[in-house]
Amino acid sequence: MDKIVHLLKKVPEYYGKMQYTDPLVMIIFSFHVTMGLIFICLRSKPFGSLLCLASALLVVLATKQIHIFLSMRQPKLLEEKLITMRYFDDEGSFAVFVIALPLFVISIVAGISLIISLIVEICRAQKTITQQKKEAEESTKDKKNE
Repeated sequence: MDKIVHLLKKVPEYYGKMQYTDPLVMIIFSFHVTMGLIFICLRSKPFGSLLCLASALLVVLATKQIHIFLSMRQPKLLEEKLITMRYFDDEGSFAVFVIALPLFVISIVAGISLIISLIVEICRAQKTITQQKKEAEESTKDKKNE
């Protein structure tokens, strides 16, 4: 638990050091914004929330591989000016703070939204079933009275 608290205290400091004009950073944040907008557009549909949740979690789970891939190519990224500073350290801070953390937050919100959507759908189905039973009982009574 202490590691998590220590890690969360480093978040504002880490985001303060970043160069937001680096093309790679802009691409990653535009991906996060796109994921957020997709979630907002699909949040009323349970399948849309599930799709957003699964997509974000897949990227979060692949964060280590993404970090390894980018850290091996860091000299080339610096040379091509896609980044202006060394982001990829041994701790994987860039991958955790810039890639995984925003998507993890989106995943949590999508999961909560999915649960709420499913509860609403279950309540609607319950209401429909109850209404159909009442209609069936009424039609049965009407037939008996005739």
